Amino acid sequence: MSRQAKVLMLALSIAAILAAPHFSYAQTGTSIKGQVLDMKDRSPLAGATIQHTNGKGTVFADERGRFEIVLPIGSRITVSMTGYLSKTLSVTDANLTVELQHSDEGMDEVVVIGYTSQKKELLSGSVAQIKIQQSDLELPTTSAGNLLAGKMAGVAVSTPNGMPGAQPGISIRTQSSWNALLCTEGERSGEK
Repeated sequence: MSRQAKVLMLALSIAAILAAPHFSYAQTGTSIKGQVLDMKDRSPLAGATIQHTNGKGTVFADERGRFEIVLPIGSRITVSMTGYLSKTLSVTDANLTVELQHSDEGMDEVVVIGYTSQKKELLSGSVAQIKIQQSDLELPTTSAGNLLAGKMAGVAVSTPNGMPGAQPGISIRTQSSWNALLCTEGERSGEK
């Protein structure tokens, strides 16, 4: 055998030895598919966290509450979501249906900020909220942003170009302004 062939065989042998642990792990894992549901009305829980208890795998449920994670059968997973009691269970089948029980405990300790949430005691800064009254809904306006005018300290609402129907400029405790995306009962405003 030539010297080049020996070097090639040695390189392939080393590569096979280094790759062996990865192949053996892949063979022991099974694709576990499942769905996370509310125990009371069986509605899907989008965004629920599914975590392998050893910490080596975390996935999130999609908008239909479905998830997929690769684990060995017999592994333990913890399924959790804000506002629900966490559930730890053993994976005994490749198809799972997990039902979480609603919990009102501790919900007053969570503050939702834009697209995220944070525990109340960890929050630094100012958070303001307004409640829309029936009389506010009867005001003649073309934008929900106009309803914020004069309702919260530090929030200035203006119509930048003066054209009727234009989206208002909203500035919060700064000189700069931004166009807000307001979602009210699923209807989006402020997008161009």
